[in-house]
Amino acid sequence: MANVLIVDDEIECQFLLQVIFQRAGHTTQLAGDAATSLATISQSPPDVIVLDDMLPDFSGSEVCRRLKGSPITRHIPVLLYSAGCNVRNRSHLAAIGADAALGKPSTPRELVQTVDRLLSRIPSL
Repeated sequence: MANVLIVDDEIECQFLLQVIFQRAGHTTQLAGDAATSLATISQSPPDVIVLDDMLPDFSGSEVCRRLKGSPITRHIPVLLYSAGCNVRNRSHLAAIGADAALGKPSTPRELVQTVDRLLSRIPSL
């Protein structure tokens, strides 16, 4: 069982993702904007982050770039999950350091399989 941080400004999407990951046996934390996500990560680092790119304060891409640029958080896998075009842009994903990307909507199976694949790369889990 892993701790999944879900970062999305849409309450309905947060709830849906929370149900999906909890049914898959994971615990979840929620954040509705970039600043809250960064504060949550510093206080209680998750095992993996499911990150929307289109957030109200600044982009998920910027959150990912900051996380991957820090020696303290660079090990945390990030799944960029968004309806925006960045999830299909391989050079953008490489530039921000995203570990995986899925477009909205994705099936619950795709989401869980992607997160589980990211988690399987972490030696301590």
